[in-house]
Amino acid sequence: MLNASAGRIGGSLGILPFVALVVVAGCADPASRDRQVGSLDDAPEFGLSQSYRLGGVEASEEEAYTREPRLAVRSDGRVFVLDQGAGRVSEYAANGAFVRAFGGRGEGPGEFTFPGDIGMVGDTVWVRNLSPPFVSLFDLQGTLLRRHTVTELAIGRTGVPDGPDAMLAGGHHLSIAQVPLGSEPGPQRVPLRLVSASGSVDTVGFVVDPPSAYVSGVGTLRAWYPGSVPPRWAATPDGRAVVLVDWDASGEISIRSVAPEGDETVDTLRLTAVPIAAASVDSIVSVAADSTRARIGRARERLPPEVAPTVPSDLEERIRSALDLGSALPPVRSVLIGTGGALWIERPIAPNRWEWAVFDRRLRPIGRIGLPDGHTLRAATPDGIWTTHTGDLDVPYVTKFELLRPGAPDGSR
Repeated sequence: MLNASAGRIGGSLGILPFVALVVVAGCADPASRDRQVGSLDDAPEFGLSQSYRLGGVEASEEEAYTREPRLAVRSDGRVFVLDQGAGRVSEYAANGAFVRAFGGRGEGPGEFTFPGDIGMVGDTVWVRNLSPPFVSLFDLQGTLLRRHTVTELAIGRTGVPDGPDAMLAGGHHLSIAQVPLGSEPGPQRVPLRLVSASGSVDTVGFVVDPPSAYVSGVGTLRAWYPGSVPPRWAATPDGRAVVLVDWDASGEISIRSVAPEGDETVDTLRLTAVPIAAASVDSIVSVAADSTRARIGRARERLPPEVAPTVPSDLEERIRSALDLGSALPPVRSVLIGTGGALWIERPIAPNRWEWAVFDRRLRPIGRIGLPDGHTLRAATPDGIWTTHTGDLDVPYVTKFELLRPGAPDGSR
């Protein structure tokens, strides 16, 4: 059924002077070419055991989040959680115990006006601010080291300056040059840029903005698109590289790792496509149409008639054309790199159903993991994962799960 095989090729973008650097996939030796790595059906399905949960209506101030948070995890299980609403970073020990908080809303040193994300490079915690665009760097005790001003910007469709999307080693950051205001609607290829501490800029790839289907006269179908458009990308937790995952209609997946120094490795992974039945497409289109009608109805209730949107008479046809699902689902929905170097690929197993397939550095399947409904994977170590989700009244949570290996006598890791 879902066979996975990997091969290795050399590559050069013609943009940077690349030499081989092993980050995700291991050694590039001749014996590794076209290597069979087994079947995902043979890979074990891991269970999950909740270790702790942070957040909730009765949580203490240190564990109460105003928006669904972002987080960064060290290999020892220490976690730094960014509450985007409060601009506060909270550190928790491996057992979930609160350690300290730093940052906050404001314009002073170590404060944020519009925080967007958090990550780690070595022993440095970085927090990016979207507007104005800058990155603040902290040590593991929460002491501000310096503020890194971002000079390479683009203005996105929202009018908000595009700040850094991830930090890498050596003071580099990654930034997506979003589509300028006034551009044509719909998906467009825009560069993913690597900006050095000195301000020099290199393009490491192109991504699609927005990463979802756009319906003329309606807008973007972010909530109903049953997959994603290539490529997906993620920075390694150690900040040594950015990994871009691309694919084609045959299901062949290209995994390209680019380091700040310009080094690159390219690997391929093949996943058998998951077919999508015509009835499933009809169901997806129907759900999207019903939700769109409801959204337009709410807009008409609050807007003057002369500017209120209307429901197109051919709404279903427009949605079907925009989705352009074809006969199979996209093989990748999102990607994540674990602290141990494992590659996590979220893949479809049925329309509107996904699981995470985990591969080691040599792209051999480690296991498969299904998340509880509504949970978003944020970080992973070899033994555990961290998710965010919202509960009743849209209250945000952070949950740590231990990974349980099947067949262990006591369900241990």
